[in-house]
Amino acid sequence: MSWPALIASIVLTILLAAPFQWFLGAGARTFIRREPSPGAAWGQASFLSGIMAVAWVGLFGGLAPGATTGAALLLAAAAVALYEWARRTAGPQRLFIGLSGQAPAALLESGPYRWFRHPFYLSYLLAFAAVAVALHSRLGGAVALANTILFVVMALHDEHTLARSPLAPAYARYRRRVGVILLLPWHARSAKNDRGSPSARA
Repeated sequence: MSWPALIASIVLTILLAAPFQWFLGAGARTFIRREPSPGAAWGQASFLSGIMAVAWVGLFGGLAPGATTGAALLLAAAAVALYEWARRTAGPQRLFIGLSGQAPAALLESGPYRWFRHPFYLSYLLAFAAVAVALHSRLGGAVALANTILFVVMALHDEHTLARSPLAPAYARYRRRVGVILLLPWHARSAKNDRGSPSARA
């Protein structure tokens, strides 16, 4: 590998790994963590798997600029942007970390929660989608798939927790308006007429 190609690969590796480093650093200021914390352990393992997959390919296989890599960088940037939007909307340590079994004190309606039930989880999925696109290999696909399953399971656990909490009636109204990922078209009419408060979960 030539020096320009090596330098380009290192830069791309850093950029694609950056969202996971961001999630690890910002998470401590965003979520309430109570020991033992399986959600924190799984989250850290997840983000480290993304960093290691990108580093392995970037440093030993080589990442090259191109349309595919550009698309991956856009996904990575979107992941960080959505994460920060959700984090700034929620405020510091108002949310419990995933798998905690704890419901928040109140529900959120503003920011990304108007369109996404789980904006934090969606930001993680975007980051892993960037890995799958950039690496374009079995390794990237396997890492992305494994972590997609993990965060879907965590989102379902959060939904179950909220359904059993004092916030259950408000959350039920919210679920009728907002889909798991997007505000679904067949929910649009009820969204205009039902002004309940949606979720403050990740």
